[in-house]
Amino acid sequence: MRRNLFVVLFCIAISSVVAQQSLMPLDRDYINRLDRYLSDPDVHFHSAVKPYIESEVLEAIPNDKWEEEGVADYNENFSPYLDSIGRVILSKGKEGFSLGWNRGDFLQLQREKVYIGINPIVDFSVGYDLKEKRALLGSEYGAQINASFGKKVSVGFAYRGLKEKSPEYIREFAGERGVMPGFGKVTWDGTALKTNDFNGYINFKPAKFINIQAGYGKHFWGDGYRSLLLSDYSPSYPYIAFDASVWKLRYTYMFNFLKDGSLATQENNFQMQKKYGVFHMLSLDAAKWLEISFFESVLWFHSDSSGVRGVEINYLNPMLFMRPVEFALGSPDNIALGFNIKFKPSKHLNIYSQVLLDDLDIKFLRLGKGFYRNKIAFQLGLKGFDLFKVSKLDAQLEINGVRPYVYAHKVPAQNYTHYNLPLAHPLGANFIELMAFLRYEKNKFYGNLKLQVARQGRDGDGQHNGSNIYRSDFDIAPNLDFAFNNSFLQGVKTKIVNAELRAGYLFNPRTNLSVEAILNYRKLSSSIEKQDNAYIGLGIRSNLFNRYKDF
Repeated sequence: MRRNLFVVLFCIAISSVVAQQSLMPLDRDYINRLDRYLSDPDVHFHSAVKPYIESEVLEAIPNDKWEEEGVADYNENFSPYLDSIGRVILSKGKEGFSLGWNRGDFLQLQREKVYIGINPIVDFSVGYDLKEKRALLGSEYGAQINASFGKKVSVGFAYRGLKEKSPEYIREFAGERGVMPGFGKVTWDGTALKTNDFNGYINFKPAKFINIQAGYGKHFWGDGYRSLLLSDYSPSYPYIAFDASVWKLRYTYMFNFLKDGSLATQENNFQMQKKYGVFHMLSLDAAKWLEISFFESVLWFHSDSSGVRGVEINYLNPMLFMRPVEFALGSPDNIALGFNIKFKPSKHLNIYSQVLLDDLDIKFLRLGKGFYRNKIAFQLGLKGFDLFKVSKLDAQLEINGVRPYVYAHKVPAQNYTHYNLPLAHPLGANFIELMAFLRYEKNKFYGNLKLQVARQGRDGDGQHNGSNIYRSDFDIAPNLDFAFNNSFLQGVKTKIVNAELRAGYLFNPRTNLSVEAILNYRKLSSSIEKQDNAYIGLGIRSNLFNRYKDF
């Protein structure tokens, strides 16, 4: 059914022939190369909602920086934004097939108002875990196609397959959840984990200030490495999205078709049930140095105690403030509110923050400390560019904190998850995390250093301390006996340390194709569990999609 949907969308796009509206990759390295320009106070760009639309990025970034960062080829003889019709700016009269070995899409076809770019997806790695004392192999393969028709319509498709001999903690996680982070349902063939991911979209921009999109994919809302609002950690999902820009405002409405895995187990072959989500983001480019975004979401289950509920028509209204609507329905659903703020004090520094309110009960807050339904999450981070006046030496520091029971719901089927994985932070809830990054690039050689230190309060035997977002938060307090005196990081004290060094050479900045060496050390320790990994390896990768192994 999923493939049939995109065949129909593709046919509609071709029949329209009416884009340089292609979606840019969500890959962190790709976005970081653009951030140094998009975070400039003189650049007016709404950066909170990703993936970005390519034409909007090309319009925001100075033309002479396009070629430097590999976003597109720059030809000074004509206006790239007005005259280009494809993903790569080509010389006048250059049509037909061409190959992009070290720039642009690998295979390019341009014919009048049609542009098609095709890229292979590869991620082949070989390494050795010094702690587990065994070889680890990874094989990711697939292809990506992006096509533009005139200046209003773009379509894109990508398929990724994965066969991987993973570290023990990932094998255990995939076996428990039945899914590989960032991909989909996982199987074990006796020697390796196997999974895949399919995504695609059609993007239509009838006017400069309106954008309509339908697809099967993922999104990331925020300016940090993590998002506490909506991240790309879970598998892909069907969605319909609408964007409108007026004056200094940008409004995004998205309707998602999700899957609940609260009751999914190995015994029932990880069968998932239907649920739905609606997400809003209203961004204000308040000043050259300030962007403020308001976020809200609602999730509900396909079937409730009264029977099959299906799509809630009241939530299809694209207006903001769904809380009064949900209250009028009897407050059966999972509502969350949040803010995303970005300060740009200079072109070399930006500060960002997120706050999420999953629930806040003022009445019970006055009755005692630590009421379990006061569920708040926060993020604070900063990015520095060209440190010590060294070109492309960048740093990032980020703190994330999520109180107990955040993202959970009284009805487990309506928790903040999709396909047995969180829609926001990989660790779920009841944790505090520090992330630090140092990046340097010169002449296509690069080095990236990442450090994660996290502390989390996890559940022990028979306990419900707030980290498990798949469990009903009502389990803690059927009679309000344990509703109060809940504290941050309560439960089994668990510490995670993850340090990674990557160094390599970037062959093609457009497809992010690189060869690199990787050193990774990860340790998880608590009174009931210990994990220890030290990996060294080599790989060749086209980094177009994020893979999260830091959980």
